[in-house]
Amino acid sequence: MTGFDTRFLDVTPNAKTGLVLFLRARHAPELDKTTVADLVARTHTFPPETLWTTPAVLRERPTLAPLVGSLWLDGEASEREAIEPLALPRWTHARIDAPNDHCLRDALAFLPASVRSIAIASRSVSLDAVLAVLARPSLEELAIEHNDNDVAKALRQQKRLPRLRRLQLAWTGLTADGGRLLAREELADLESLSIQVRARGVAELGAALATHRALRVLSIDARSSTDPKPIAALVAALPDTIEELELKAPYDLAGAVSAALAGRRTPLRALALATSGLHHLDLRAPVFASLERLELHDRELGDRVIDALIDRAPPLVDLDLASCDIGPEGSMALARSRLLDRVERLSLPHDPIDPRAPLALLERPGFVERIVALDLESCGLPASTVDPMLAALATAPRLARAWLHGNALGREGIAALRALQGAHVSVGVIPERPVRTPEPLHERLSLERERREREVPAPPVPLVRPWPRIDRWLAANARAVLRSLRPPLRDADAALAKAARFFGRIGEPLADAYRAHDGQKGEVSQILGAMRAPGNALWVRGMSWHPLSAAIGTHLQMFGLGVGWERSWFPFGGDGGGNLLVVEAGSGEVSVWDHETAELTTVSPRLDLWMEQLANDMDARLVVHGGDGEGLDLLATPLPPEAPPPDRPPDLAVRNLLTELLERRLVAPKRGVDATELVAALQRALAAKTIAKRREQVLAALESSPAIDDIFADDETLEDLLHELG
Repeated sequence: MTGFDTRFLDVTPNAKTGLVLFLRARHAPELDKTTVADLVARTHTFPPETLWTTPAVLRERPTLAPLVGSLWLDGEASEREAIEPLALPRWTHARIDAPNDHCLRDALAFLPASVRSIAIASRSVSLDAVLAVLARPSLEELAIEHNDNDVAKALRQQKRLPRLRRLQLAWTGLTADGGRLLAREELADLESLSIQVRARGVAELGAALATHRALRVLSIDARSSTDPKPIAALVAALPDTIEELELKAPYDLAGAVSAALAGRRTPLRALALATSGLHHLDLRAPVFASLERLELHDRELGDRVIDALIDRAPPLVDLDLASCDIGPEGSMALARSRLLDRVERLSLPHDPIDPRAPLALLERPGFVERIVALDLESCGLPASTVDPMLAALATAPRLARAWLHGNALGREGIAALRALQGAHVSVGVIPERPVRTPEPLHERLSLERERREREVPAPPVPLVRPWPRIDRWLAANARAVLRSLRPPLRDADAALAKAARFFGRIGEPLADAYRAHDGQKGEVSQILGAMRAPGNALWVRGMSWHPLSAAIGTHLQMFGLGVGWERSWFPFGGDGGGNLLVVEAGSGEVSVWDHETAELTTVSPRLDLWMEQLANDMDARLVVHGGDGEGLDLLATPLPPEAPPPDRPPDLAVRNLLTELLERRLVAPKRGVDATELVAALQRALAAKTIAKRREQVLAALESSPAIDDIFADDETLEDLLHELG
């Protein structure tokens, strides 16, 4: 739960229940029971018994205890000391954010039987801790985040589960046995379910969910699935009781999911979809006739989604089109459309909307009286739009959240923000001085498009194919590194075409690399250890090259983390610590992505040119191999040229062989006999390609030579000697 600071408490909009009011410790000295009750009542949307707070607040203001219904715990001993003396008649919900498993178990130990809803946000949840939670017979709601598969394992192992009404398993991917888990009789009364399902579990899940006749709210994260058929079958088989549906799926599943949704006849009240191609969604289908809340996430929607919504969707109460590239034309059409006749919550953050659109909203009859939450963050709006809008919102009787930071702001706007904050509206951080008018986002994007159209594109640099040169050098100088590279993709063109569905397209620089090798084996840096990079990106040399399948999996995972990951970013490699080597799938531009800042640093304009530089460095004697188990290194100066080998007599190998035969007494020579013909015969014998042929011809030369009186070496001894001499 993310809070937004106000003078006394944090107000968080919740799409399902309205608002969550969260009291923080720093507010405790200013609070008393009357003040809190008054604040809660003024929100009009959330009853006081569901007020969230922490034991630290209750320690400072124990008179608030009768109001509190939900506590946020971390399992410290001081929390128990603060809570036990208090009467908490309404305490029914607990959220535990414990730093370790020990604190988690301690927090569970002092929860009273009245607590029927438990949310666990610990980074590590052991099997024993989960079993302890499931052993509570009064448990009705369970949510577990930041965990591993111990949760699913515990649910399967528990002989008797509590009869849960709500279940949320974030980041716990249900596999093929997930359907059997959800089919258990104790979970038949589930009303709300939020899960992440892995590709193997989609089909089983659909069959299990079809039997849940009490299920009303369903959230499914199926972004690890690449086959549209099971996803479409799952959506089509959902029980008719579903009223609110959230679905996250890979990019190429939009068509199948849209068709399956359009085929449902039971109306939905709320729909949230995160995929692409959503402009094909038929919102005139019967399933959307009673839709009140709609949330779409697709960076490629643009203004065309507005046309589809206006033509097909019913008037909405809650509309969220964050980062959907809604431009001037679409935002003005939306502001004047019947779609917003009932709207109470509207979110268009990071969309390049027209500066006139917010003012057109204010002119709509009843808009100011209805609005509860408005989010226009970072839309590039000027102060001439923001200031009068904030002044008008100051009169909104139901307003709880006005999120407009990231836009320009004048002195009148700052005064209006302070007035809103004084009325306990969540507005974020208020600047001390006016914020300079930014260049309107939609104008900047338009100018950039016009500039690109005017520019005469430079002729493209022809694709270079550096891999034959690289492989030849590795074969001669670093065979261990060559062995660490995987073979080329099998049926490369088909595999790359399938991958293009996730990235938009796969350009030739990237395709050429995977036609040469499907990444590398293991996670130790090998070939990338000698790559050129700017000083702030030298850590690219510690990365390994991802196989294609691993790159797709990493891409889907990153896109689901909400870190601004783009569709066209191909995770070419990584260091195992979260940092990634990113190739723009179409152009081939190479960058490194820092997991701490979520920022890209450009390394090279194109992957093939980057690898061509490696081949040039190899030929310039700037690349060395550290030996078995080590990767390549890049030197600051070239290695000195190798000294020419000393002159060798042409019969040196024969002389060495005869010396060894005599010293080991494997032959007996005849005294006084010229050995010139024997030396010539042995030279011809040692030129044979295989060791077996060399042994046969050496033995024949010795047996036929008048210079040899007797031979004492058998075949095995002679072959070992030839191996030894090379």
